[in-house]
Amino acid sequence: MFFQGSQMPTRKASPSLPCTTRRSRGRYQSPIFYGRCNLVDSAIVWEHRPAGFAFPHHEISSITALLHRAYAPLAEKGWNYSAATQHDNITLERLQRGDTVIALIDGIIVATGTVYLTPLRKSRTAVYCQNGGSHFSQFAVEPRLQGKGVGFELLSRLEELAARAGCNFIACDTAEHADDLRAYYSRCGYEFIDRVHWEGKTYGSVILVKSLTRPK
Repeated sequence: MFFQGSQMPTRKASPSLPCTTRRSRGRYQSPIFYGRCNLVDSAIVWEHRPAGFAFPHHEISSITALLHRAYAPLAEKGWNYSAATQHDNITLERLQRGDTVIALIDGIIVATGTVYLTPLRKSRTAVYCQNGGSHFSQFAVEPRLQGKGVGFELLSRLEELAARAGCNFIACDTAEHADDLRAYYSRCGYEFIDRVHWEGKTYGSVILVKSLTRPK
């Protein structure tokens, strides 16, 4: 199922996100975003890792462990999300294909998400192959911080990366019967566009999309 970005609902452009830059590993400028969600006295540092970034092993392991914790409740329902059980090599492969935003508190990774800014050559859903589109995965927030605005801020930063890259829309997928997740994405402006059944999965998935406004 293909769609044109101009036919999708539009939204107002998000305000610019405050950031500074630093030299990271001597190879590129990595934006560092400083923000506060509604966490009591807890400052979160947001960092950007571009596609192809050489993640240190401890970060890969930390992200894998975070994914396992965040997706454990879904696995308990019988939905075999890859993120619930994947090994570090799969985590790294997915990280390097996209741009990743991580949130840290006191140097500990507490949230992560990876956005893919170019269309896939092949997918079971045509949405992920459409020019001008982006999609994200490996989206996770530390369970104890869920419901405190961290996920919303993380999602906003992934959307801004996609908008600044010139994408017209951003998409994601989740289990069709994951009602809480579908309601969350709906509150964030995502709309149903397609259904798909990924190979090897115990559940059917829905594809959700949100139109983006390019920053001026």
